[in-house]
Amino acid sequence: MKKTLFLLGMLSISLIFTSCFNAVYYNISQDVLPLEATVNGIIRHIARYNVDGTEFLVTTANNGIRYKLLNSDTHGQWNALSAESYPFEFHHYDYYGVENHVGQQILKVVADDSYLYIVTTEYINDSEEGTASPSKAHLFRLKPALKSGSTSEWNVSSSSDWKELTTGDYKDILITYKYGDYYFSAFNVFSTNSVKNEHRNAFIRSGGTTIESSLRNSSGYTNIIKPVYYKLDNGEIKSITITNKDTVNNPADGYYNKGINSAAYLGNELCFFMTEASVSNETTGKLSDVIYFANEGNIYTYSSQGEKPLQDSNGNQISAGSVPVSCFALNSDSLIAGKANYTSTASSSSGGITRIALNSDGTASISEFTTNASVQLSSAYFILTLLSKDPSLPEIENSIYGGIFFLGTGSTTAVNFANIGLWSYYKSRGNWNRE
Repeated sequence: MKKTLFLLGMLSISLIFTSCFNAVYYNISQDVLPLEATVNGIIRHIARYNVDGTEFLVTTANNGIRYKLLNSDTHGQWNALSAESYPFEFHHYDYYGVENHVGQQILKVVADDSYLYIVTTEYINDSEEGTASPSKAHLFRLKPALKSGSTSEWNVSSSSDWKELTTGDYKDILITYKYGDYYFSAFNVFSTNSVKNEHRNAFIRSGGTTIESSLRNSSGYTNIIKPVYYKLDNGEIKSITITNKDTVNNPADGYYNKGINSAAYLGNELCFFMTEASVSNETTGKLSDVIYFANEGNIYTYSSQGEKPLQDSNGNQISAGSVPVSCFALNSDSLIAGKANYTSTASSSSGGITRIALNSDGTASISEFTTNASVQLSSAYFILTLLSKDPSLPEIENSIYGGIFFLGTGSTTAVNFANIGLWSYYKSRGNWNRE
């Protein structure tokens, strides 16, 4: 604002500089010395999984999956399977080889009440160094047991412990395709990831795409437009039918929609969602009575009263902002929304994290973190996945995990390649840091 008096003008400048200094100082004060990263790579999902009655967390990482006890609330406690125990060679680039892209990369891990499932991809043999284009996706299952005498390590010793499921009639259900200069996936493998083991289900969407409107009149794309669904049932793929009545926030133009991407339980009722961001308030001690889900940046609830916008005390819709919500972590007093603009082809990321305080009367409000979450999981990073260990605990008493990633060269000070991977918050540590 323009000031007519010099004194007022100087005061205004002083206030501006003071305000800027405080904001910068606050961010610096919230930063922490980074711990040595133990789980690097693109962390797309963190699965709850039960082995011989013991609860674990499982995720992907560079060169294989990582797993740890759910109740292990300290840094660096993740175990890894030996490379020799996988049914494939890990992906690497061989510049002088006959095949430049060798092996498979693990993309995602999900679980149901019995089996663990991993999605992998092979890459097109391309001699242009620095490019990686998917050629075929695979799905494998594993049912590990605890090592004799151990309560935290799995007994997985050879490739014969695994079974590939994408064979025979199902060999082509994990569809990838090229459109223009970009490669896309027209499938998703997702799960309820419920706190209660008996509510853990895993599913496959085959077909369905976010750019379907431009493909409706294009030949050769019929199989990727209309999605079909499968359930991973006792370690096998079984075809299922999902109707509109099973699906919350189903668009009117259902045939050409991008398909279902998540599922959660309301009580004992299984509900499906188009968004990837949905989470129930189920705990070990009670069934859920509400599911939170997102439509772009807007937050909604689904309960016995149906689908409703999550609102503040004045009746305003709660929104996490203009960037789409990609994932949630639920605590007894807050809903943490991770964000990622996956559809962007820009050279930089747009993401970040938003805290939504949950009130006892069912209303909510956007609120500041009392931890360094917004500094470490900043808007420069895609937030790929989030998980709270125990939704019945308040945020600062919980253990919370998140996977972050960014687009671009990493040449700016806002991002760092070393930060790509798994991050965590522990009550005992009191801050977010690299896991």
